[in-house]
Amino acid sequence: MKNKSIYIYELILFAFIAIFKIFFNDRFSQFEEITIILFFGASLIVLYQVLGRRKNKSLLTDNAIQLSIIVTMLFFLLSYLSGLILGFLKNSYSISVLSVLKNITCFSVMIISEEIIREMVAKRCNVKKLPLVILTIAYILFDLVLVFNVNSVNTNLKIFVFVCNTVLPIIARNLLCSYLAYNIGATPGIIYRLAMTLYPYILPIVPDLGYYISSVFGILVPYIIYILISKLIKDSEKIKLSPIKKNLWYINIPLIVMLLSVVSLVSGIFKYQIMAIGSGSMEPIIQVGDAVIFSKLKESEKMDADVGEVLVFMHNGKYITHRIVNKYVDSEGELVYQTKGDKNNDNDNFAVHKSDVVGVVKLKINYIGLPSIWVQNLFRN
Repeated sequence: MKNKSIYIYELILFAFIAIFKIFFNDRFSQFEEITIILFFGASLIVLYQVLGRRKNKSLLTDNAIQLSIIVTMLFFLLSYLSGLILGFLKNSYSISVLSVLKNITCFSVMIISEEIIREMVAKRCNVKKLPLVILTIAYILFDLVLVFNVNSVNTNLKIFVFVCNTVLPIIARNLLCSYLAYNIGATPGIIYRLAMTLYPYILPIVPDLGYYISSVFGILVPYIIYILISKLIKDSEKIKLSPIKKNLWYINIPLIVMLLSVVSLVSGIFKYQIMAIGSGSMEPIIQVGDAVIFSKLKESEKMDADVGEVLVFMHNGKYITHRIVNKYVDSEGELVYQTKGDKNNDNDNFAVHKSDVVGVVKLKINYIGLPSIWVQNLFRN
């Protein structure tokens, strides 16, 4: 009877996917979020009444959650460090408080509902796994419907990019979550999906990884989580599972601190920001491959930058790091800086106006940006 209820829900889900694609094809997009919230919220309530949810609190569950958190944090750490190599893109979504709350609410309700439903279905698949297989296929289709656009597949190259960067990571993510739901429970999948889904809607900049590296991360991260947790499950079946939860938190805390530091520095959320140096114009003080941490200046602080300090400013759409050799007020009463690279023989052949100034260098870190130069040269070649 309960398996029959699952099949009925899956049939309704497939129907919802078809109707969603038809009605929300850029015609009623303003109602898209509320429709998702209502459907999955109602589905969760109804299925919870029919199927119930079995408690699955165990040391294995705790350890699986910790491993999911660690791998996810390592992904963010590596991707934002890669931003020093490949650059960053400005967030294409509005990060106003209202927009952030709307996006967080919509995706959180959808993800939490989906994963709890997936867990309830998985726990009913003691012998036959067909209901979970069908549900996984339905979730993959729905994820594809949410991101599919005809313009994204109108050439062979775009089809290839769409498959690599979107289809394969969606399949990998759903296979992992179904595996977790069947063997562990909903919580690891919820944590993983919330982290991977919400960060582009919250942070002001995101790493410009490109479709190739993005697709590698999108497939590799779920695979690593699967490998680690499958090993954890096998070990728990052979021997009594050791309480590693406390030890894992010794890993989590430094990772969290490091991740927050890197993300805040590269994204410029706070006063200080980090930047890799790709030019030798400031040698020998600042060499190619070094990274500098600079203090962003408010409008009222820009006139305080003095001769001898290393200025970070915008010129022709690029960040430049050169030393101030002179400052003066031009004929229009605007503050102007004259800059020069330490290695260059002449001053820069342009003036840096107050509006171009970004900040002043406070700290140099040797060699941390070297991989950026290697990778940039590799991609350029």
